[in-house]
Amino acid sequence: MELIDCTDPTWDDAPAGLIVDPHCGRALLRIEASRINGRAILVRVRRPRWQAVYPLVLQPLANDRWLARTPEYGGPWIAASEPGTAAVELRAVLDEELAALGVVSEVVMLSPFIPHREVIRREWHCVPEKNLCIVCPAELDNGGTLSKGRRSDLSRARRDSTARWLPLDASCADEFAIHYAEHMDRIDAPPRWRRDPAYFLALAEELHVDAWIAWAERDGGGAAALLFRRGEHASYAYAVRWGDAAATPTLALWTALHELDTMKTRAVLLGGGISSEDDDPLLRFKRSWGGTTVPYLLGARVFDRVAHDAAVLDGIARPLPDEAMEP
Repeated sequence: MELIDCTDPTWDDAPAGLIVDPHCGRALLRIEASRINGRAILVRVRRPRWQAVYPLVLQPLANDRWLARTPEYGGPWIAASEPGTAAVELRAVLDEELAALGVVSEVVMLSPFIPHREVIRREWHCVPEKNLCIVCPAELDNGGTLSKGRRSDLSRARRDSTARWLPLDASCADEFAIHYAEHMDRIDAPPRWRRDPAYFLALAEELHVDAWIAWAERDGGGAAALLFRRGEHASYAYAVRWGDAAATPTLALWTALHELDTMKTRAVLLGGGISSEDDDPLLRFKRSWGGTTVPYLLGARVFDRVAHDAAVLDGIARPLPDEAMEP
């Protein structure tokens, strides 16, 4: 097993094209690790009949111990003719090596774009947490796949709002961060979900993060959506609204999807809601764009439950799901 640090440029060569999720780029993980004074690594395992790469963010604890997690949408990226065998063997290697590294617990969030997703779900005992929505921009066809309410919002916003589509730069990052902070205060978001202005500025200044912002503004208010892109895939990462936003969130996301279509983006992950309940307003908004729904699969490994529980009490870690497995 090789551990490639995010500061090592060979990270970009190691995956050999396996990783296609926007959240798994080296630069993005480096920024995320820096935010928590942690470390981002790429685990690479090669065997005669398979190979795999596995990006992880390590958060430091006392006594050279770590919490490990995948990116928001990550997981092991496996190339194998027999993926089930590879998933089992990779898990055995990780159990031994991560424990030796001092990892207390490991949380796995499987990307919807990951190859062999169902096999990995089964062999790594991942369970569905909620639903995620994926849209193909090419299928929108001037609103043909939108719900009636979404088409109405789009028509209204086009009459009284203006839209912009810009690569994330320092100016955009500053403006977005202001609205983001106000938005998170308004919804009273817990600290673990918040990102400070330095985070957005780091995204803007990092040349290897493919990040874009769609703005939609009207007199008295507006909305913006920040998306990450990697090859044929994109992810709706952060969104804000301010003032009298009216239908501007619809126009912002519509603008993003239209522009991503011109960039040959095949699929955009919109994410999910707070829950998978039918009355969840955020999930309803994302479902209203058509597309497909897939489960958000979550798995966990615990190597030292006492140390993990202590980190929970200290407010550093979150409780593990009931399905967390011990090696």
